[in-house]
This record gives sequence, C-alpha cells and structure tokens, in this order.
Amino acid sequence: MTRAEAKQKVIDLARQQLGYHEGSNNYTKYAEDPKITRLYGCNVQHQPWCCTFFNWLYLNAFGYDLGSKLTYG
Repeated sequence: MTRAEAKQKVIDLARQQLGYHEGSNNYTKYAEDPKITRLYGCNVQHQPWCCTFFNWLYLNAFGYDLGSKLTYG
C-alpha cells in the first residue's frame, strides 16, 4: 500500500463516521471496540472522544498490529 493509499483509507473511514455524535458523559461507540480496550489495557468509555476516535481509525484501517504501532507505540 502506498502512502497516498494509506492516507485515503483513513480519510474514507473517517468520512463514514460523519454525523455520529458522542453520547452523554462522553459515551462513544469507538470505546466499545475490543481493539481499543486491548490497546489501552482497560475500558476507556467516558473519556474525551478525540484520542479514542483517532486510535480507532488507525486500528480499523490497518489492523491491530500496524495500527497500534502507528498510533500508540
């Protein structure tokens, strides 16, 4: 995958999320993803959505192994 293709993959996935809104007390569907819990080692529900969303994008665009290296490692 080229760098341009990788960027486009993240952009396309993010665009699919347009219109989704955080719920009360910072609830997001992104924090429910098992890959997010694995990445952080705990449930991060009710935390500010922005970091969770960014990590969710990369984990889902590139899979856990590469996504976690790109965002968290």
